[in-house]
Amino acid sequence: MRLFTRIGYLTLGAAVACGGRQRTEGTARPESASTATRPASALDSLCGTVRVVGSEPAVFVQIEPQGSSPVQVSGAARPSLRFLSGLGVCAYGSGSSAEGWMADRLIVRSHEGEPAVDGVLGERAGAYAVTTEDNREVRLTSLPDALKREGGSRVWVVLDGQGNVKSFGVVR
Repeated sequence: MRLFTRIGYLTLGAAVACGGRQRTEGTARPESASTATRPASALDSLCGTVRVVGSEPAVFVQIEPQGSSPVQVSGAARPSLRFLSGLGVCAYGSGSSAEGWMADRLIVRSHEGEPAVDGVLGERAGAYAVTTEDNREVRLTSLPDALKREGGSRVWVVLDGQGNVKSFGVVR
């Protein structure tokens, strides 16, 4: 069987697995605005759960908004999203294109339904904190050694009520 035929079957299989539906402009819901008051081209955020489906060479990165169909994602944030499968994120970008929803950047919002903090891990005088994109500093009272080794990296963390790290990951 020729390579192009195999890729065609993979693409067809992915389309069938996704219910045969294709998203069109204006169907994604922005985080804080109604589509009734904003044109489809002005949508700038897409929030939901990251899904990575398929296998090489046909890997699709999608964000599945709660209660809606998955939306294929392209753009600068796509490589990072490939490693965040299952996490709740908000992707920000310019909206729809022929390759999918164009995401320029992302923020991890949740892990297994619990709120997450996304930012750069820093350490000062033995105290650790995550500094978010908006320069908010979230202090960590207890964290695993594996996370301490990620100092200076962008990470996401889920904390308990006392600031202890329950789960974490690195945003690549």
